Amino acid sequence: MKRHLASGIATIFAAVTLIACPFFNPDEKDAPDLEITLTESQSERRLERFDANGVLESWNYDRNDTLIAYSVYEYDGTVPPRLMKVRIYSDDDPADASTCILVAEYVYEDANADYATSGMLCVFDPATGSYDTAAPLERFEAAYNGNGDYVTMTYYQRDGGAEIVEQHRTCTYDANGYYAVESYYAGADAADADLLERYTATYDATDTWKCIQEVRYLKIPTADPSYTYVRTLTYKYSWDADDNMYLQAEFDEDGNLTGSILQTYELLGDGYWYRKTRGSLTGNGLNALYRTYEYDATNLDLIEIRYYNKNNDEETELLARDSYKYFIRDDGSGSDQYFYENTYFVYDYSSRGLMAGDRSLESGERNGLALPPSSHHLLD
Repeated sequence: MKRHLASGIATIFAAVTLIACPFFNPDEKDAPDLEITLTESQSERRLERFDANGVLESWNYDRNDTLIAYSVYEYDGTVPPRLMKVRIYSDDDPADASTCILVAEYVYEDANADYATSGMLCVFDPATGSYDTAAPLERFEAAYNGNGDYVTMTYYQRDGGAEIVEQHRTCTYDANGYYAVESYYAGADAADADLLERYTATYDATDTWKCIQEVRYLKIPTADPSYTYVRTLTYKYSWDADDNMYLQAEFDEDGNLTGSILQTYELLGDGYWYRKTRGSLTGNGLNALYRTYEYDATNLDLIEIRYYNKNNDEETELLARDSYKYFIRDDGSGSDQYFYENTYFVYDYSSRGLMAGDRSLESGERNGLALPPSSHHLLD
Protein backbone atom coordinates (compact mmCIF):
# COMPACT_ATOMS: atom_id res chain seq x y z
CA MET A 1 0.00 0.00 0.00
CA LYS A 2 1.37 3.39 -0.94
CA ARG A 3 1.66 5.64 2.11
CA HIS A 4 3.56 8.75 3.06
CA LEU A 5 5.59 7.97 6.17
CA ALA A 6 5.77 10.63 8.87
CA SER A 7 9.16 12.02 9.84
CA GLY A 8 11.04 10.44 12.74
CA ILE A 9 12.19 6.89 13.42
CA ALA A 10 10.98 5.24 16.60
CA THR A 11 13.31 2.38 17.45
CA ILE A 12 11.97 1.67 20.92
CA PHE A 13 9.07 -0.78 20.81
CA ALA A 14 5.72 0.82 21.37
CA ALA A 15 2.62 -1.31 21.80
CA VAL A 16 -0.51 0.80 21.37
CA THR A 17 -3.96 -0.64 22.04
CA LEU A 18 -7.30 1.16 21.94
CA ILE A 19 -9.64 -0.56 24.42
CA ALA A 20 -13.26 -0.77 23.33
CA CYS A 21 -15.74 0.53 25.88
CA PRO A 22 -19.49 -0.02 26.47
CA PHE A 23 -21.72 1.56 23.86
CA PHE A 24 -24.48 4.01 24.75
CA ASN A 25 -27.88 3.12 23.32
CA PRO A 26 -29.52 6.36 22.09
CA ASP A 27 -32.86 4.54 21.63
CA GLU A 28 -33.14 3.40 25.24
CA LYS A 29 -36.66 4.21 26.49
CA ASP A 30 -37.31 6.47 29.48
CA ALA A 31 -33.76 7.80 29.38
CA PRO A 32 -33.66 11.29 30.92
CA ASP A 33 -32.78 14.17 28.63
CA LEU A 34 -29.54 15.19 30.33
CA GLU A 35 -26.99 17.70 29.17
CA ILE A 36 -23.82 15.91 28.10
CA THR A 37 -20.63 17.17 29.69
CA LEU A 38 -17.65 16.28 27.54
CA THR A 39 -14.21 16.38 29.15
CA GLU A 40 -10.95 15.89 27.33
CA SER A 41 -7.91 14.75 29.28
CA GLN A 42 -4.39 13.71 28.35
CA SER A 43 -3.63 10.04 28.73
CA GLU A 44 0.00 10.04 27.65
CA ARG A 45 2.52 12.07 25.67
CA ARG A 46 5.76 11.23 23.88
CA LEU A 47 8.28 13.76 22.58
CA GLU A 48 11.23 12.86 20.33
CA ARG A 49 14.18 14.88 19.06
CA PHE A 50 15.60 13.45 15.84
CA ASP A 51 17.80 14.12 12.85
CA ALA A 52 18.16 12.47 9.44
CA ASN A 53 19.69 9.35 11.02
CA GLY A 54 17.13 8.63 13.71
CA VAL A 55 15.87 9.48 17.18
CA LEU A 56 18.41 11.24 19.43
CA GLU A 57 16.36 11.77 22.59
CA SER A 58 12.86 10.90 23.77
CA TRP A 59 10.64 11.93 26.70
CA ASN A 60 7.62 9.94 27.94
CA TYR A 61 4.94 11.62 30.10
CA ASP A 62 1.90 10.26 31.92
CA ARG A 63 -1.66 11.65 32.11
CA ASN A 64 -0.53 14.34 34.57
CA ASP A 65 2.28 15.35 32.20
CA THR A 66 4.81 13.99 34.68
CA LEU A 67 7.99 12.66 33.13
CA ILE A 68 8.11 8.86 33.31
CA ALA A 69 11.30 8.18 31.36
CA TYR A 70 13.91 10.02 29.35
CA SER A 71 16.02 8.12 26.78
CA VAL A 72 19.27 8.92 24.97
CA TYR A 73 20.13 7.04 21.74
CA GLU A 74 23.69 6.23 20.62
CA TYR A 75 24.67 5.25 17.04
CA ASP A 76 27.79 3.92 15.37
CA GLY A 77 29.73 5.55 12.52
CA THR A 78 28.37 3.48 9.63
CA VAL A 79 26.34 4.91 6.75
CA PRO A 80 23.50 4.82 7.49
CA PRO A 81 24.30 4.74 11.23
CA ARG A 82 23.04 1.84 13.34
CA LEU A 83 21.51 2.14 16.78
CA MET A 84 23.96 0.66 19.28
CA LYS A 85 22.72 1.71 22.72
CA VAL A 86 19.79 3.37 24.47
CA ARG A 87 20.22 4.76 27.98
CA ILE A 88 16.94 5.19 29.87
CA TYR A 89 16.68 7.66 32.77
CA SER A 90 14.01 8.48 35.33
CA ASP A 91 14.89 12.17 34.95
CA ASP A 92 15.91 14.26 31.95
CA ASP A 93 19.42 15.07 33.16
CA PRO A 94 21.80 12.51 31.56
CA ALA A 95 24.70 14.08 33.46
CA ASP A 96 23.20 12.62 36.66
CA ALA A 97 24.13 8.93 36.40
CA SER A 98 22.05 8.14 39.50
CA THR A 99 18.86 8.56 37.45
CA CYS A 100 19.85 5.97 34.82
CA ILE A 101 17.67 2.90 35.28
CA LEU A 102 18.02 0.79 32.12
CA VAL A 103 20.41 0.29 29.21
CA ALA A 104 19.55 -1.42 25.91
CA GLU A 105 22.39 -2.69 23.68
CA TYR A 106 22.23 -3.97 20.09
CA VAL A 107 24.61 -6.12 18.05
CA TYR A 108 24.81 -6.38 14.24
CA GLU A 109 26.47 -9.51 12.88
CA ASP A 110 24.61 -10.07 9.60
CA ALA A 111 25.57 -7.86 6.65
CA ASN A 112 22.23 -8.64 4.95
CA ALA A 113 20.08 -7.52 7.89
CA ASP A 114 18.47 -4.13 8.35
CA TYR A 115 17.87 -5.01 11.99
CA ALA A 116 20.08 -6.04 14.89
CA THR A 117 20.87 -9.74 15.20
CA SER A 118 20.74 -9.55 18.99
CA GLY A 119 19.93 -7.12 21.75
CA MET A 120 19.47 -6.96 25.51
CA LEU A 121 17.84 -4.72 28.09
CA CYS A 122 19.77 -4.51 31.37
CA VAL A 123 19.30 -2.88 34.76
CA PHE A 124 21.78 -0.06 35.38
CA ASP A 125 23.43 0.15 38.82
CA PRO A 126 24.26 3.79 39.64
CA ALA A 127 26.45 2.69 42.55
CA THR A 128 28.88 0.88 40.26
CA GLY A 129 28.14 2.80 37.06
CA SER A 130 27.62 -0.48 35.17
CA TYR A 131 24.94 -2.98 34.17
CA ASP A 132 24.82 -6.78 34.28
CA THR A 133 24.83 -8.22 30.75
CA ALA A 134 24.85 -11.77 32.13
CA ALA A 135 21.28 -11.49 33.42
CA PRO A 136 19.35 -9.03 31.19
CA LEU A 137 15.68 -8.29 31.81
CA GLU A 138 14.92 -8.95 28.13
CA ARG A 139 16.89 -10.06 25.11
CA PHE A 140 16.38 -11.29 21.55
CA GLU A 141 18.29 -13.21 18.92
CA ALA A 142 17.48 -13.12 15.18
CA ALA A 143 18.80 -14.65 11.96
CA TYR A 144 18.21 -13.41 8.41
CA ASN A 145 18.34 -14.74 4.84
CA GLY A 146 20.29 -13.30 1.90
CA ASN A 147 17.52 -10.75 1.21
CA GLY A 148 17.73 -9.35 4.73
CA ASP A 149 14.43 -10.94 5.82
CA TYR A 150 14.29 -12.70 9.16
CA VAL A 151 14.02 -16.51 9.26
CA THR A 152 14.08 -17.00 13.04
CA MET A 153 13.65 -14.69 16.02
CA THR A 154 13.53 -15.59 19.71
CA TYR A 155 12.57 -13.12 22.43
CA TYR A 156 13.37 -13.86 26.09
CA GLN A 157 12.19 -12.31 29.37
CA ARG A 158 12.93 -12.93 33.04
CA ASP A 159 10.23 -14.43 35.24
CA GLY A 160 11.14 -14.63 38.93
CA GLY A 161 14.82 -14.55 38.05
CA ALA A 162 14.62 -17.34 35.47
CA GLU A 163 14.82 -16.60 31.74
CA ILE A 164 11.85 -17.83 29.72
CA VAL A 165 10.95 -17.71 26.03
CA GLU A 166 8.30 -15.05 25.54
CA GLN A 167 8.08 -15.57 21.79
CA HIS A 168 9.80 -17.63 19.10
CA ARG A 169 9.07 -16.89 15.44
CA THR A 170 10.01 -18.53 12.17
CA CYS A 171 9.24 -17.35 8.65
CA THR A 172 9.58 -18.87 5.17
CA TYR A 173 9.38 -17.04 1.84
CA ASP A 174 8.08 -17.82 -1.65
CA ALA A 175 10.03 -17.73 -4.93
CA ASN A 176 9.34 -14.00 -5.27
CA GLY A 177 10.78 -13.23 -1.86
CA TYR A 178 7.48 -12.56 -0.08
CA TYR A 179 6.57 -14.25 3.17
CA ALA A 180 4.75 -17.57 2.78
CA VAL A 181 4.34 -18.96 6.31
CA GLU A 182 4.96 -17.14 9.59
CA SER A 183 4.75 -19.14 12.82
CA TYR A 184 4.80 -18.32 16.55
CA TYR A 185 5.89 -20.85 19.17
CA ALA A 186 5.85 -21.03 22.96
CA GLY A 187 9.24 -22.72 23.18
CA ALA A 188 12.66 -21.86 21.79
CA ASP A 189 12.32 -24.45 19.01
CA ALA A 190 9.87 -24.84 16.13
CA ALA A 191 8.07 -27.78 17.76
CA ASP A 192 4.53 -28.61 16.63
CA ALA A 193 3.38 -29.05 20.22
CA ASP A 194 4.47 -25.49 21.01
CA LEU A 195 2.77 -23.88 18.00
CA LEU A 196 0.58 -20.99 19.16
CA GLU A 197 -0.19 -19.11 15.97
CA ARG A 198 0.51 -19.44 12.24
CA TYR A 199 -0.19 -17.28 9.18
CA THR A 200 -0.19 -18.73 5.66
CA ALA A 201 -0.30 -16.22 2.82
CA THR A 202 -1.71 -16.37 -0.73
CA TYR A 203 -0.76 -13.76 -3.36
CA ASP A 204 -2.31 -12.40 -6.53
CA ALA A 205 -1.20 -14.31 -9.64
CA THR A 206 -0.38 -11.09 -11.55
CA ASP A 207 0.67 -8.65 -8.83
CA THR A 208 2.76 -11.17 -6.96
CA TRP A 209 3.50 -8.74 -4.10
CA LYS A 210 -0.19 -8.28 -3.33
CA CYS A 211 -1.45 -10.55 -0.54
CA ILE A 212 -5.09 -11.49 -1.11
CA GLN A 213 -5.60 -14.03 1.68
CA GLU A 214 -4.15 -15.13 4.99
CA VAL A 215 -5.20 -18.23 6.90
CA ARG A 216 -4.66 -17.82 10.63
CA TYR A 217 -4.32 -20.78 12.98
CA LEU A 218 -4.32 -19.98 16.70
CA LYS A 219 -4.66 -21.67 20.07
CA ILE A 220 -6.76 -19.96 22.72
CA PRO A 221 -6.10 -20.93 26.37
CA THR A 222 -9.08 -21.80 28.57
CA ALA A 223 -9.69 -22.02 32.32
CA ASP A 224 -9.06 -25.76 32.02
CA PRO A 225 -5.29 -26.22 31.50
CA SER A 226 -5.91 -29.61 29.89
CA TYR A 227 -8.02 -28.07 27.12
CA THR A 228 -7.00 -25.62 24.40
CA TYR A 229 -9.48 -24.00 22.03
CA VAL A 230 -8.19 -24.04 18.44
CA ARG A 231 -9.42 -21.70 15.69
CA THR A 232 -8.65 -21.45 11.99
CA LEU A 233 -9.76 -18.11 10.55
CA THR A 234 -9.47 -16.81 6.99
CA TYR A 235 -8.79 -13.17 6.14
CA LYS A 236 -9.42 -11.96 2.61
CA TYR A 237 -7.97 -8.67 1.38
CA SER A 238 -9.37 -6.49 -1.39
CA TRP A 239 -7.28 -3.85 -3.19
CA ASP A 240 -8.36 -0.83 -5.20
CA ALA A 241 -6.95 0.39 -8.54
CA ASP A 242 -4.36 2.50 -6.70
CA ASP A 243 -3.00 -0.54 -4.83
CA ASN A 244 -4.51 0.43 -1.48
CA MET A 245 -5.87 -2.39 0.64
CA TYR A 246 -9.38 -1.12 1.40
CA LEU A 247 -11.14 -4.20 2.80
CA GLN A 248 -10.10 -6.87 5.29
CA ALA A 249 -12.82 -9.49 5.77
CA GLU A 250 -12.73 -12.23 8.42
CA PHE A 251 -14.40 -15.63 7.96
CA ASP A 252 -14.82 -18.48 10.43
CA GLU A 253 -14.28 -22.18 9.84
CA ASP A 254 -17.73 -22.52 8.20
CA GLY A 255 -17.15 -19.64 5.81
CA ASN A 256 -19.36 -17.18 7.70
CA LEU A 257 -18.37 -13.52 7.64
CA THR A 258 -17.63 -12.57 11.26
CA GLY A 259 -16.19 -9.09 10.87
CA SER A 260 -14.33 -6.71 8.59
CA ILE A 261 -12.30 -3.54 8.40
CA LEU A 262 -13.24 -1.04 5.69
CA GLN A 263 -10.83 1.78 4.82
CA THR A 264 -11.07 4.76 2.49
CA TYR A 265 -8.25 6.85 1.00
CA GLU A 266 -7.68 10.27 -0.50
CA LEU A 267 -4.96 11.63 -2.76
CA LEU A 268 -3.26 14.52 -0.99
CA GLY A 269 -0.30 15.16 -3.28
CA ASP A 270 2.89 13.83 -4.87
CA GLY A 271 1.05 10.73 -6.05
CA TYR A 272 0.61 9.41 -2.50
CA TRP A 273 -2.68 8.04 -1.22
CA TYR A 274 -3.45 8.48 2.47
CA ARG A 275 -5.78 6.61 4.78
CA LYS A 276 -8.90 8.74 5.31
CA THR A 277 -11.25 6.58 7.39
CA ARG A 278 -11.20 3.16 8.98
CA GLY A 279 -14.31 1.34 10.14
CA SER A 280 -14.29 -1.87 12.16
CA LEU A 281 -17.52 -3.65 11.27
CA THR A 282 -19.36 -6.55 12.88
CA GLY A 283 -20.53 -9.58 10.95
CA ASN A 284 -23.83 -7.85 10.11
CA GLY A 285 -22.06 -4.77 8.76
CA LEU A 286 -22.56 -2.41 11.72
CA ASN A 287 -19.71 -0.11 12.73
CA ALA A 288 -18.18 -0.98 16.10
CA LEU A 289 -15.27 1.47 16.02
CA TYR A 290 -14.53 4.19 13.50
CA ARG A 291 -11.45 6.34 12.83
CA THR A 292 -10.78 9.47 10.83
CA TYR A 293 -7.37 10.75 9.73
CA GLU A 294 -6.22 14.33 9.19
CA TYR A 295 -3.02 15.49 7.46
CA ASP A 296 -1.05 18.71 7.25
CA ALA A 297 -1.85 20.51 3.99
CA THR A 298 1.75 21.64 3.44
CA ASN A 299 3.97 18.71 4.40
CA LEU A 300 1.24 16.03 4.24
CA ASP A 301 2.24 14.68 7.65
CA LEU A 302 -0.34 12.91 9.77
CA ILE A 303 -1.51 15.35 12.45
CA GLU A 304 -4.54 13.65 14.05
CA ILE A 305 -6.44 10.36 14.36
CA ARG A 306 -9.90 10.45 15.95
CA TYR A 307 -11.47 7.29 17.42
CA TYR A 308 -15.28 6.99 17.52
CA ASN A 309 -17.51 4.31 19.01
CA LYS A 310 -19.78 3.94 15.97
CA ASN A 311 -20.00 5.86 12.73
CA ASN A 312 -19.33 9.44 11.74
CA ASP A 313 -22.86 10.78 12.28
CA GLU A 314 -24.92 12.58 14.94
CA GLU A 315 -25.03 9.47 17.11
CA THR A 316 -21.26 9.19 17.20
CA GLU A 317 -19.36 9.53 20.43
CA LEU A 318 -15.71 10.51 20.26
CA LEU A 319 -13.68 8.13 22.42
CA ALA A 320 -10.12 9.37 21.98
CA ARG A 321 -7.76 11.16 19.65
CA ASP A 322 -4.06 11.00 18.78
CA SER A 323 -2.42 14.34 18.10
CA TYR A 324 0.85 14.47 16.11
CA LYS A 325 3.08 17.52 15.85
CA TYR A 326 6.34 18.24 14.05
CA PHE A 327 8.32 21.37 14.88
CA ILE A 328 11.77 22.98 14.79
CA ARG A 329 13.60 24.81 17.55
CA ASP A 330 16.83 26.78 17.58
CA ASP A 331 19.36 25.22 19.93
CA GLY A 332 20.65 28.66 20.88
CA SER A 333 23.68 28.59 18.61
CA GLY A 334 21.84 29.01 15.32
CA SER A 335 21.39 25.29 14.59
CA ASP A 336 17.96 23.74 14.13
CA GLN A 337 16.67 20.86 16.25
CA TYR A 338 13.80 18.72 14.93
CA PHE A 339 11.04 17.35 17.16
CA TYR A 340 8.09 14.97 16.89
CA GLU A 341 5.31 14.84 19.49
CA ASN A 342 2.46 12.38 19.96
CA THR A 343 -0.22 13.08 22.58
CA TYR A 344 -3.11 10.70 23.27
CA PHE A 345 -6.31 12.25 24.67
CA VAL A 346 -9.37 10.45 26.07
CA TYR A 347 -12.94 11.74 26.54
CA ASP A 348 -15.31 11.43 29.47
CA TYR A 349 -19.08 11.73 28.87
CA SER A 350 -20.06 12.43 32.47
CA SER A 351 -23.85 12.24 32.07
CA ARG A 352 -23.62 8.86 30.37
CA GLY A 353 -20.94 7.27 32.49
CA LEU A 354 -18.87 6.60 29.38
CA MET A 355 -15.09 6.80 29.53
CA ALA A 356 -12.88 6.16 26.54
CA GLY A 357 -10.29 3.41 26.61
CA ASP A 358 -7.14 4.56 28.39
CA ARG A 359 -3.71 3.36 27.39
CA SER A 360 -1.82 5.10 30.18
CA LEU A 361 1.89 4.42 30.37
CA GLU A 362 3.33 2.46 33.21
CA SER A 363 6.95 3.11 34.08
CA GLY A 364 9.15 1.70 31.34
CA GLU A 365 6.26 0.45 29.20
CA ARG A 366 7.34 2.48 26.20
CA ASN A 367 11.03 2.00 26.91
CA GLY A 368 11.45 -1.73 26.70
CA LEU A 369 13.72 -3.53 24.31
CA ALA A 370 12.95 -3.07 20.63
CA LEU A 371 11.72 -6.33 19.17
CA PRO A 372 13.04 -6.51 15.60
CA PRO A 373 12.23 -7.71 13.10
CA SER A 374 8.62 -6.73 12.44
CA SER A 375 5.94 -9.31 11.71
CA HIS A 376 5.07 -9.86 8.05
CA HIS A 377 1.38 -10.78 8.25
CA LEU A 378 -1.13 -8.12 7.18
CA LEU A 379 -3.78 -8.86 9.79
CA ASP A 380 -4.59 -5.59 11.54
